Amino acid sequence: RRHAFFGREKECGDLVRLLTTERCRTVLIYSPSGAGKSSLLNTALREALTERGCRILATRLRGPLGLAMDPDFGNPYTLALIANLGLSPPSRPTDLAESIKEVTDDDCYTVLVLDQVEEIASLPGSHDEKAAFFIEVREALESLPRLRVLLTFREEQLAYIQRLAAELRADSQVYEMGRLTREEAISAIRGPAALCGVTFHPDGISWNNKTKLH
Repeated sequence: RRHAFFGREKECGDLVRLLTTERCRTVLIYSPSGAGKSSLLNTALREALTERGCRILATRLRGPLGLAMDPDFGNPYTLALIANLGLSPPSRPTDLAESIKEVTDDDCYTVLVLDQVEEIASLPGSHDEKAAFFIEVREALESLPRLRVLLTFREEQLAYIQRLAAELRADSQVYEMGRLTREEAISAIRGPAALCGVTFHPDGISWNNKTKLH
């Protein structure tokens, strides 16, 4: 829960503001591997968005369904996404918006979260199929004004994901999440410990020049 998640208050606040404004429809967040993107998404950010009345659709873009590789059934990545989210398949191929619409509400934002989206690079399929998936996401954004999209990925895949995400809307925002500072890392350790009644002294933390705790 958010009250037990410490050290990323600024990032959480930034992302909530971006995802609940009319000026931004898509956020691409990247960081070094292991910096804590997924932890932030699954705890503090999810709770903060829910408190704002947002509906969260979160998953990772797993491998395409075997049958979906036939173009008559639509884009394989779109169908894999729909299946992973437990949504009903569209009545016609290439209509992601139809499936998402069934769980949206005109009175609140629906945030589609695709965590570790860099995994698409290692999935089977052509570049055109992968680009077409992002086109369907864009069409869903255009069709559903209260839809927001959050993509997370490792920083070494920034150029590749940006090429694919070029198919998205022009109002996309790229957000860099760095590693925790020393003070943030200490907060991330001491905060949860304090909730359990444990005092953690900062002298017990060793910090090396690669910004890792020991």
